[in-house]
Amino acid sequence: MTPSSLPGQEVPATPEAAIWQRDPAKVAHILALLEQGRAGRVLQAWQVEMQAAAAALAGGGEAAGDGFLQARRLWQELGARWQAALNRAHFALLCPQHVDAAAAAGEVRSLARDMGTPTLVTLLDSALGVGAAR
Repeated sequence: MTPSSLPGQEVPATPEAAIWQRDPAKVAHILALLEQGRAGRVLQAWQVEMQAAAAALAGGGEAAGDGFLQARRLWQELGARWQAALNRAHFALLCPQHVDAAAAAGEVRSLARDMGTPTLVTLLDSALGVGAAR
């Protein structure tokens, strides 16, 4: 179950869309909905991810970096490799000045290659303004 399919709740945008659009209002709205949801490991991972996104959009680079790292661990514990890759993309996208952002983008490229999903690299490179997708 993803946050956009919470029973009895309408989510106007998915967490992914809010992050890629870098929209603080949408991130805050989705985070508020997530915090009202039922407990569970996937929901917890999304909450941590969206808290990190909110911190990044508010200019809290170190807090955001720590939050994205915590969310990444949660996704990995769930065996959610795709979400872990997206987590690294979110971090690189929202915290481009962070000391670990370039390494995160490199992880995305490697994971995307391993999973056969070059579109993720194209999206990330486009959002970061990289000239040519690798």
